[in-house]
Amino acid sequence: MVECGSGQVCIYPQTNYGGVPYVRRASDDSTSLANTVINDHTFSVINNGTGDRTARIYRASNYTGSHTCIQPGGRIGDLEGYPVGRWGSSLRLNNDRCG
Repeated sequence: MVECGSGQVCIYPQTNYGGVPYVRRASDDSTSLANTVINDHTFSVINNGTGDRTARIYRASNYTGSHTCIQPGGRIGDLEGYPVGRWGSSLRLNNDRCG
C-alpha cells in the first residue's frame, strides 16, 4: 500500500488501498477525474484531510449522479458496495457534512 499523507485525499485503483493512488490535497478545489488514470477506476479511498473537509466521489464528471461521501479521517477499502461503486468521475472537496 502506498501511504496517504496527512492532509491528502487518496483514491486507489485497487481494493484495500492497492496500486498507485490519485492524490489531492484536501484543501484543494474540486476536480474532474475524467482525464486521469483513476477515472472509472475508483476502488478504494482514504480522506486524511483535517478539519471539516469531506470528499465526495461522483459517478459523473460534473458532480452529479450517485456519490459517496468520506468524512475527514475516513477510509473505504472497497467502494463496490457504495452508491458511487467503482465508477468515480469527479471529486468534490468541501466543508459540507456527509449525510
